Amino acid sequence: MVLGPSIEALQELQNPTSLDAQIAALRRIKNHIVGHEQRKELVVRHGIIIPLAKILSGPRLSESKHNADIRAADDELRSQALLVVGSLANGGPPFLDPILSGELLQLLIMHVSSEDTPPHITTEALRAIAALGKGWASLRDAASTTSSFSKHPFTEMLYSSASVEKLATVLRTTAEYRQLCSVTGLIATTCREQPYRGALIKAGVLDLLTSHLISFAVSAGHVRLVEGMDLPLSPTITDMPTVLDAISAIVQGSKYRVHRLIYSAPVVKAFASTVDLVGPFGQAASLRENPSLAYDSSSALGHLLPKLQTPQHKSVSFSQSFPTFGNAHGVGHADGVWGFSGAASAAPLTVWLLHLARSNTGSLRLAALRLLAIVNAAISSCAGDYKAEASEKARERHLAYLAVPLAVRTVEEASAADTSTLIHPYKPSETRVVKERACATLGILIKDSVDLQKAAVDAGAIRKVCLLLKKSFDPIPTARPMWNPKNIVPESLPSQPSTMLGPAGLSVELAHVMECRQGALEALAALAHKEDSHRKAIVDAGVMPSIVDSLKPFPDSSINTPRSALGPRDGSTVAVLLAACHAATSMSRSVSLLRTSLIDAGVAKPVFALLKHDDGDVAVAATNVLCNLLLEFSAMRQDLMAADVMKILCDHAKWSDTRLRLSSLWALKHLVYTAPKSIKILCLEEIGTGWLIQTVNCDHDAANSTLGMGTPNAAGEQVDLLNTPESTMDVDPYSESDDEEDGNVMTDIDNGPVTRASQLRSTLKPTNYRAHLRTIWESEQNPRIHARRDDLQIQEQALDFIRNLINGDDNEAMIQHLNEILGASRLFDMLHRKLRPTIIANQAASNGNNSSRRFSPASSSASQRRTEIYQPPEIILSTIHIIAHLAAGPPAYKQLFIAQHALIKAWAQHFNHASARIRVQCVYGVISLTWIENQEDRPDAMRRAQELRVAGIEDKVRALSGDSDIDIREKVKMAVSQFDDLLGVR
Repeated sequence: MVLGPSIEALQELQNPTSLDAQIAALRRIKNHIVGHEQRKELVVRHGIIIPLAKILSGPRLSESKHNADIRAADDELRSQALLVVGSLANGGPPFLDPILSGELLQLLIMHVSSEDTPPHITTEALRAIAALGKGWASLRDAASTTSSFSKHPFTEMLYSSASVEKLATVLRTTAEYRQLCSVTGLIATTCREQPYRGALIKAGVLDLLTSHLISFAVSAGHVRLVEGMDLPLSPTITDMPTVLDAISAIVQGSKYRVHRLIYSAPVVKAFASTVDLVGPFGQAASLRENPSLAYDSSSALGHLLPKLQTPQHKSVSFSQSFPTFGNAHGVGHADGVWGFSGAASAAPLTVWLLHLARSNTGSLRLAALRLLAIVNAAISSCAGDYKAEASEKARERHLAYLAVPLAVRTVEEASAADTSTLIHPYKPSETRVVKERACATLGILIKDSVDLQKAAVDAGAIRKVCLLLKKSFDPIPTARPMWNPKNIVPESLPSQPSTMLGPAGLSVELAHVMECRQGALEALAALAHKEDSHRKAIVDAGVMPSIVDSLKPFPDSSINTPRSALGPRDGSTVAVLLAACHAATSMSRSVSLLRTSLIDAGVAKPVFALLKHDDGDVAVAATNVLCNLLLEFSAMRQDLMAADVMKILCDHAKWSDTRLRLSSLWALKHLVYTAPKSIKILCLEEIGTGWLIQTVNCDHDAANSTLGMGTPNAAGEQVDLLNTPESTMDVDPYSESDDEEDGNVMTDIDNGPVTRASQLRSTLKPTNYRAHLRTIWESEQNPRIHARRDDLQIQEQALDFIRNLINGDDNEAMIQHLNEILGASRLFDMLHRKLRPTIIANQAASNGNNSSRRFSPASSSASQRRTEIYQPPEIILSTIHIIAHLAAGPPAYKQLFIAQHALIKAWAQHFNHASARIRVQCVYGVISLTWIENQEDRPDAMRRAQELRVAGIEDKVRALSGDSDIDIREKVKMAVSQFDDLLGVR
């Protein structure tokens, strides 16, 4: 039987008589509820929240007029109250709502790093907040949709500017390991939204975390302390995993934030000093030009990694080429150039992270591997921005030898570990943490590299990951509540928000299983991303039924279901659904599997059901799977059509969510490809011709939009739009403003930081440093660029949808149908808009207001310069695909097309495009236009050839006879022979 709370103790708190009596009452309640969730529920239902709030919100008794004994008693009272709050918070998700209702979170934050707050009070407050963070994360993971958590009261208050500044103060000034662990653990657990990550960077939290990271590296003797470098408290080995996890939580999913880490002052100062060069600018410049200096045996980091041995035979696998778990301190330096594409600080940082992973075990190894994987992914995606592109393969080779087998070994150990007896509510053991995160870390590491995926397969990753996924469906022993013959909560108690428990979420055991399942699915998605042989190996491992079972969501009411009522086979969390969709997408890229294993496993039905899921991310992920399931060679295509998938996709294509619009149009493009004419017409009617044309013509603000660093001209060359006077990017967002989402990144080396918040320094020249980060920031976070990029991607899919409508045996009938419902002039005008350039007149500045603009015309101030800006290659290619199909239509429509002089003129500009795919499609169109259907068509074909000659297209085709692409050269021969046949040899 559950013992009720001490009524006398509760009455003392509700009607206090003295400080000592309140302290005694709190101690009694604390000892009564620790480790017992039902007793915690009882004290909450009896109204303990309000008295705790009164104690913590009361006036401080620390003024000089009070003696030391009273101040000590007041501190002890608050300390005991915080311990009780912390114990309640450790009860998990059910206690989050009453604590928030009683406004205890605000009071906890108030007790963090106040001027008159003793260190132990701050420590207890932080521990309570961190426990609440774990409860919030558990509740979010159990929710049927995560959209309601994007602005949850807990995180909104936690990541307010005042609260974040308090966390930064703790990181900046703390001398307590427990405080550091609480703050880093809190960030690692709760920092899941873009605005929160931006708030942390703006407050300088990322730089402070990297300071602790470097402090540990210095204390371990890996790097030497640079003169003038003021480092904070060095984390212990035990605290390091949470420091690394906190950094990973802030920078993940953003190339810009990763580069903020790479260029942060502590990282650059510490690791740039590992190269024995003189002068701050000389150091960085040499390291930038030759990243392999970081791995030279004479440098401070060169001895941390062993020398690689090159395999003598191509058949030797990655796992056999190097003894992964040998001595981490090998002799010599890394073989070859192992630079991170010219990023000055990236190479030494990643060398150290890899060494940290190799020389440690457990959660520290995994945390180091995870951050290494995140940094590697960001640097790889920016490879084109750097000079040292030749070092990419060498870098991947080192990761394949040293990091990937290590990650696979961690997965193997996690799969073999028995965590059934290691479950403790909200205080996970290290073994449990490793088991939950091992597969996910491997997935991040290998996701974007075919070579790393092959290295993982060579190391046996498929078998080990599949085994862990299968185990996630095994029955789990669930902790049952103690039997009680009576109602433990009297019905007469008042019901108010602070006395009512919130949703329980999933059991701790089931949440652990869901984490393991999610990680395994993410790893499988990465392993199957490129190679068909890997997909077949996954099927042979017998894991397809587990992937399909993972696509089943929990019932909508699961968040309020008793903890013991759900099991591993009752469904999956939103995170698992997303990972399962990613795995199904990767697996469905195989033509053979689409016809065999996937249909046998029944993947179509659960994916179709997820199209209507309340969570937008899940609906998008499910639609991405359908993009493959609806291909013409998929055996599931007819079943999905019978389930009326067309109507759902057409509806989703018109939603405001750009991701769902894009994925739905992509799926519809595949659906109509080679479909019967009746299906094509029905789909066109369902989506609406007016909407389709409007979507294709959505070119608002095209001339003033920046697409990355530039937009292509007619030859496919990049024209820098960042320097045009029409661009809104003339004012650097890092130089003067403190209001940017991710804070300021510009620093003046000679005069100190431009802003106090960022505290960012670099050994690169300021102009180069600013330009590099500014480019990444613009591409990733500028909302206008995002909107324009989304529009272009949707336009591309809409154009491809039209192309597939007129593709196939019913080409003539569909062209005629389009002309009837659109009108030929409307269709041709749409194509003309995509091929013609946008003219920008750049007038020189004539007054002082324009003096700050970065663009300066070459001519005098009274003149103008006209710039022709063309659509991106993807849009041009899709448009010319349509032209090629129209040109292959019946003779009457060929004649109609050849009469469009403006369209022909615009088309002619792209025969010398930088993209070979565009050039070859242009030649295809010419071949189709000069093709003779029969002898009756010969006079019309001659007129068409003459029109093409007058338009200059014949000359452009002949000019491609020496093209570097062999396919183009062969097509040109055919086109030229047809010109010669129709018009005579020149």
